[in-house]
Amino acid sequence: MTARAGHGPQDLDRLRGDLRADPVAGEDDDPGLHVAKASWPCPELVGFLDLAADPCRVVVVPGLIDLGLPVLTAHLIVLWLALDANITPPVALGPFAAAAIAGADPMRTGWSCFRFAKIVYLMPVLFAYTHILLTGTPGQNLWAVLSATLGVVLFSIVSTAFLMVRMTPVEFALMAVATVLAFVPFAVTTLAAVALFGLVYVMQRRRSASLRAPAPAATLEPR
Repeated sequence: MTARAGHGPQDLDRLRGDLRADPVAGEDDDPGLHVAKASWPCPELVGFLDLAADPCRVVVVPGLIDLGLPVLTAHLIVLWLALDANITPPVALGPFAAAAIAGADPMRTGWSCFRFAKIVYLMPVLFAYTHILLTGTPGQNLWAVLSATLGVVLFSIVSTAFLMVRMTPVEFALMAVATVLAFVPFAVTTLAAVALFGLVYVMQRRRSASLRAPAPAATLEPR
């Protein structure tokens, strides 16, 4: 592998060339590193893994493993959080490139991307506390995926405070509770989340219908 000193463009080019020539030469059987290598050609990811991921592998990953997490899960949490910087200002290379192409304000584009992608910051928690990575029995895996899918849908509604019309504070609070319950992969919490969502849906539907109803025509009283 390339030495750690001097992380210039020539070092990154040499690193990518070394990996293409022999992607596993000189490395141990670290599964997290092999997963990370799939994205080595991306320059910003090379920088993160070369400068930041190794200290995290030494300090953070062993602690996560000692807490009982599988090895691949611990490494994936570190890799996932490193990738989050691609959509988080002031780094946000993806949104900044899109803003340059569209002629938009870079910081406004970056923060809009961050707002729409907030769910990615919850994924490491799901990696650690649920079987969303298919680490349990078939039933546990299926329930974890279904509850996470429901939670993501409800979270997107909460993050915009809009379903059919703008939510009232009561509707927002009910939907926020439903979102938290949906991410807990148990039958009771999932059913409670669905019930709260149904209640908010009915409330929103009634308000939406009342807003769409035509106003009564004015009548002139005879004198």
